[in-house]
Amino acid sequence: TITPAILTGIIPGTHTIKLTKAGYYNWAGTVTVLSEATTNVVATLTLITGSISVTSTPPNASIWLDGVDSGTDTPAILLGIIPGTHTIKLTKNGYYDWAGTVTVMAEATTNVVATLTLITGSISVISTPTGASILLDGLDKSTITPAILTGIIPGTHTIKLTKTGYYDWAGTVTVMAEATTNVVATLTLITGSISVISTPTGASILLDGLDKSTITPAILTGIIPGTHTIKLTKAG
Repeated sequence: TITPAILTGIIPGTHTIKLTKAGYYNWAGTVTVLSEATTNVVATLTLITGSISVTSTPPNASIWLDGVDSGTDTPAILLGIIPGTHTIKLTKNGYYDWAGTVTVMAEATTNVVATLTLITGSISVISTPTGASILLDGLDKSTITPAILTGIIPGTHTIKLTKTGYYDWAGTVTVMAEATTNVVATLTLITGSISVISTPTGASILLDGLDKSTITPAILTGIIPGTHTIKLTKAG
């Protein structure tokens, strides 16, 4: 028979009684039966539960079980879990949530091993002139401007642009999660100079056909590297 039930015809005296139910620990006790009387037995059976061992990379992720915050962080073992299928979610600031299902068995520990994905940002890099090599935090990104660098860890980074014939450009950039930060840089051309001396002095200087508005002797600065024409003029 099964509970609830009344057992009749019991010989007076002390008897042992045991209750069994699938999924629950057996309950056992003693009962003293009196003649022509009904003795009550009230029992509470304890559910046979399992446990879940939860580890994550990185650690210290909050654990949610069946949509409820367990109040503990990874790594942890959740005890007293009812056998069956449960949902589990891990949350950590700066990372995408991790979610999955786990099947718990009675008197057994089920392992959950999760790898959380970092929420990254990106950097859009534009330069004048284009074609500058990009170094991020000292590492060559093997790309040239204009470019978008993806998968960047949020935070402050150093960025450097290099191009032959131009001075390096360097700066810092703060990257936000799930956002694109713009970097717009103007590289400075590496120039040369020309020292012009004439006999007699006082000759006007034309460079590439343009009057430089100066007379000899003079030093012309900021000259683009390469071949140029120069002309000197003086009355008489």
